[in-house]
Amino acid sequence: MKYGYLLVIVLAAIALLGLSGFAADPLLYAPEKEQAVSVFHANPSILPEADAYDSEDFAWLMQALIDGQIQIITSLGNNDVAAMKQNLSAYSANNAWLEGTAGYLGVTGGDVGIFLAGIKDQEGILREMVNKSETMNALTAARERGAGDAEAAATIASQTAAVREAEVVLLERYLADHAAVTKSCAAIGLDTRSYGTAQVKVREIIRTIKAETAPVEIPVPPADAAGRMTLLVEPTTAAYLDTVQVFGLVSPAEEGREVTIFLDNRPRMTAITDSGGNYLSRITVEQIRAGDHTLSARTGNRSAAGKVVTISSSGTTTAFTAEAGYFNRSETGAFCNGTVMAGLPVRNLPVLILEQGEIMATARTAENGTFRLFVPLSPGIHTLSARFSAEDYPLGPSESPPVTVTAPPTPIRVLDVLGIGALILVILGAGMYLFLRPRPESPAEGEPLPDIFPEAAPAPDTPEIPPEIGTLLARYEAMLREQGLSEAARRGYLDLAARIAAHLRLPAYRTLTPRELSAICSGKRYSGIFDIFVDTYEKIRYGGSTHGEDRAGFEQELQLADVETGKGKA
Repeated sequence: MKYGYLLVIVLAAIALLGLSGFAADPLLYAPEKEQAVSVFHANPSILPEADAYDSEDFAWLMQALIDGQIQIITSLGNNDVAAMKQNLSAYSANNAWLEGTAGYLGVTGGDVGIFLAGIKDQEGILREMVNKSETMNALTAARERGAGDAEAAATIASQTAAVREAEVVLLERYLADHAAVTKSCAAIGLDTRSYGTAQVKVREIIRTIKAETAPVEIPVPPADAAGRMTLLVEPTTAAYLDTVQVFGLVSPAEEGREVTIFLDNRPRMTAITDSGGNYLSRITVEQIRAGDHTLSARTGNRSAAGKVVTISSSGTTTAFTAEAGYFNRSETGAFCNGTVMAGLPVRNLPVLILEQGEIMATARTAENGTFRLFVPLSPGIHTLSARFSAEDYPLGPSESPPVTVTAPPTPIRVLDVLGIGALILVILGAGMYLFLRPRPESPAEGEPLPDIFPEAAPAPDTPEIPPEIGTLLARYEAMLREQGLSEAARRGYLDLAARIAAHLRLPAYRTLTPRELSAICSGKRYSGIFDIFVDTYEKIRYGGSTHGEDRAGFEQELQLADVETGKGKA
């Protein structure tokens, strides 16, 4: 009997340890903090009858897209290329998000499909109009700088006429898309007043272009009859991320001729002549060292004299912060964030994380110049800094001021305690069983011993996971910038839940709480990471946590869950 009391005491101790572990991280959440009330709890029978997806998942984004075009068109009319690029960048991010969401949910037909096709084509048109505006500005600058040069005048006049003609073709295609998109918007129930204003402005821009491009006589260089090739470069001085326009004229004119453009006698890119013999290309200054460089062009047996372009070096500034914490609640270290700027963001380049000159880790900047990573550190005080240098780019090196962090001690996790307790319980239970069980008679001499280790049952087949469409982290980061951590976490959860619901064939997954959906996933390959993901999600969404450790953990778990439920997983 005394062994029975001992067993009860051990079980009670393990239960108390488990409860203490969840005291700071409750299993339950506050439903009143959720935006939508779940009807699943009140009436489970409606689950098979509810719609799989709600139009609110993307209708608001469709409205934002058509409303956002007026800013881009206004910038185009004002020839404000910088503002047009900025507005178009946000527009493109929203369009990519909409495409990914609608494509994954399978809502790509009917009026939504017409809307998606038209908006996608308009995005490409507006992006090309940015390039045309930059080219027109370069031609204007070249005209002012090259007055009196017959070859330059011929090239500029011919290129101007070609660009203006292309602009009209593009904008008339935009109007054709506009009619189809407007019709689909009316069927969906979207407000098209702002979108209609954009259409009116486009018509005004077309009239202005036509008025400014009345037929002009293009000067002919003296030796044109024998065959000539010209080359112009604008601007002749550039810095990091500037665009250098390279254009010229091949005569006699021949459409479809391939022109090779050289940088310091090395082939850099190719361009194709139009029906007027014009060719045009552009170079974005990135992996080019500071200094003087020669641009030249060649086609067949014709070549153009080289033009010198000077690439100036830009100084950089590296900012860096570090916050001590735990990764996956077990690994100690620091969550590091920073930016590298050279006036504009320094993109897609490595940054070294150092401790007293020793390289601890390497990060890479994103398109906006930011970088972030978790650096494992032993418990104790550490002094970290970030250093940037790129010899093949026209960028000066820079290093951040040092940051001191105190890495916390390695935690003793509740699961570890529970695991040790469970092991002790198993050992005690096995000992009690062996001590108290009736002693079987010894088998007769020569009789085989019984088999007490039967073969393990084969593992069940693992279900198929639907293929990955889109990047969950990209959509989460877009929402993070717009609406903050809580809403971004909700977006990440809904995207992942939709993917799992498609696999499990749940018609109304949005009526389930995160814990209920996690329970339904039990036994699936991705159930483990999804369960951890839900735990962190509830801390942020329902507990209001903004702690760096919870945010980094959520992002890491979202990426892992994305992989586990993505293409090729079974």
